[in-house]
Amino acid sequence: QIVLNGKNLAIAPVLTLAGRPALSGAIDITADLKETADGGLSGPLRGEILGISRQGSDLPPIDLFFSGDLQPALLAMEVRALDNEALTASTTLDLPVITSGAPPFITRDPDRQIPFRATADGQIEAIAALFVPPQMVLKGVVDLDLSGQFPTLDETFGGTLDFSDGVFEHGDLGMVLNRINASTSLGAGRLTLSSFDARGRSGGTLRGSGAMSLDGSGASDLELTADRLVVTERREGRATVSGTMQVNQQPDLLEITGDLVVDEGAINIE
Repeated sequence: QIVLNGKNLAIAPVLTLAGRPALSGAIDITADLKETADGGLSGPLRGEILGISRQGSDLPPIDLFFSGDLQPALLAMEVRALDNEALTASTTLDLPVITSGAPPFITRDPDRQIPFRATADGQIEAIAALFVPPQMVLKGVVDLDLSGQFPTLDETFGGTLDFSDGVFEHGDLGMVLNRINASTSLGAGRLTLSSFDARGRSGGTLRGSGAMSLDGSGASDLELTADRLVVTERREGRATVSGTMQVNQQPDLLEITGDLVVDEGAINIE
C-alpha cells in the first residue's frame, strides 16, 4: 500500500528544479494506492493547488483542483481551473500507464494514445500570465471545447475555439493589438480559421481566414493580411507594415511566409 498526504507544499521549489519560472502557490495532495493481484496499483488521487500566480503580479491567482482514479493500466484524470469566477476551465483525460509496487510505481505507456477533452469559458488574462514572458500581455474572453488524442492529434482531434475582446502586448517591441476577435474550428485533421480581426493600438488592421492541415503536409490556404499595421512603437522608433502572409504547418514547426512592406518607419536618435 502507498499512502501519500501532503499539505500546504510550496510549488516554487519544484518548478525551479524543473527549470521553470517560480510561481507562488501551495499544493495539497492525497493518494491511497493498493497493489492489485497482478502486481499493479489502483486507488484514488485527489489534490488542489491554490493561489497560483506569478510572483509580484497584481492579477488574481488561479486555483487548480484535480482528481484521479488509478487502475493498473489507466489513470483517469479531471483537472479544473478557477479564476475568481472570471474563468472556468476543465480537462479530462485517460492516461495509459504502467504501474507496479516498486519505484517508480507509475510511468506512462508510450505505445498508447491519450484521449482528452478540454473546455474553457471566460477571461484568460490571469492564466495566460503564468505562461507568457513577463514582457508580454495576453487577455480576452475564450470559449473553448476541444477533444482528441495525444500525442498524434490525428483526425479524432476536433472542436471549436472562439476568442473575443482580445488584447496582445509585447513590451520589448512596443507592439499592441487590441479588439482581437477570432473564430476557429478543428476537425478531419484541419484547422479552419473562419475569421480573424485585430486592430493596432495606434492604427492599422490584421485580418485573416482560411484552413490549414495539421498533418505536417503543408497543405494550407490560411492567410493573414496586414494593412498599415503598427508593429513597433517605442521611444526609439516606429514602423507600420502592409502585406499578406501564408501560414503552414510543417512536421516540426509552424511556417509563416510572405512579403511585408514597410509603409512608414522612423528612428529617433538622441
